Amino acid sequence: MIEIKQVSKVYRLKNREVIAVDDVSLTIEDGDIYGIIGYSGAGKSTLVRLINQLEIQDSGKIFVDNQNLGDLSSNELRKLRTKIGMIFQHFNLLWSRTVSENIELALEIAGNKDKQERHSKVQELVDLVGLTGRENAYPSELSGGQKQRVGIARALANDPKILLCDEATSALDPDTTKSILDLLLEINKKLNITIIMITHQMEVVQKICNHIAVMSEGKVIETGTVKEIFTAPKHSVTKSFVQEAKSHNDFNEEILKQIYSQGELLKVIFDEKISRQPVLTKVIRESDADINVIEANLNNTIDSSFGIMILQVIGDYQRVKTLFEKYLAKVEVM
Repeated sequence: MIEIKQVSKVYRLKNREVIAVDDVSLTIEDGDIYGIIGYSGAGKSTLVRLINQLEIQDSGKIFVDNQNLGDLSSNELRKLRTKIGMIFQHFNLLWSRTVSENIELALEIAGNKDKQERHSKVQELVDLVGLTGRENAYPSELSGGQKQRVGIARALANDPKILLCDEATSALDPDTTKSILDLLLEINKKLNITIIMITHQMEVVQKICNHIAVMSEGKVIETGTVKEIFTAPKHSVTKSFVQEAKSHNDFNEEILKQIYSQGELLKVIFDEKISRQPVLTKVIRESDADINVIEANLNNTIDSSFGIMILQVIGDYQRVKTLFEKYLAKVEVM
């Protein structure tokens, strides 16, 4: 388990101070896939570098498996870092080394002197990330997705318990992004490795993560499960991310109110079980109001599905709201 307790990091520049991380507290359970999302400059990359102590916090404490990282000696910290893998946006491969040699480098740096053991481990990782047959290729001969697969294999070389992914899919096209996320999901399930995803792409979080922390100006402004964040975002920044993820759903609440000025607008949220039942039909039958469906969609996350409908209700909207709630749907008056 990773515990981040009231951690802050300040960069002191020539004429000013930049608060990169501001009093952040998070708990990340073993085996979780945890997304940290924010726009550029939010502090998310600094936060992830505090976890492996590539950056040292100015205040606060970070615990990994109940070990306070601030209490570790240099040698103990070096040993701990071998159990925290990291993959990067731009791959960070050595262009003069082959696929196998790039992966093997991580074992060499960790002090593994058994050449046969290193080669065996490299082949195992090559097979795991789907690069069988490309062992002797150089980075210049690989696609972006293949380069990131090498980066993932290298990060897994020393059997880490934690994998930090800093904008790992930002440089990839949508199809390649999907394949890399599928690979990370497979690795999480197969190895029970804790994955922390740093990203500015809500669709990445939606695809792979169980929990999310939203950062803005160095602070964590909202946390929750993916379903909680998507169905009921609270902060304006979070709402903006959720809206961007629904590329097919670009409605603006104020514009909708202008267009559908008669009656009230209701936002109805269904979970996976309720979405399979004819709830809307039942509500229409049991109410005297006129109900117009303005918008409806289904969202899928790693562990559930949920639906959202925007309805125009002309008549007793409170009665309609009560009926939806009777059938366990969540309702908001817009």
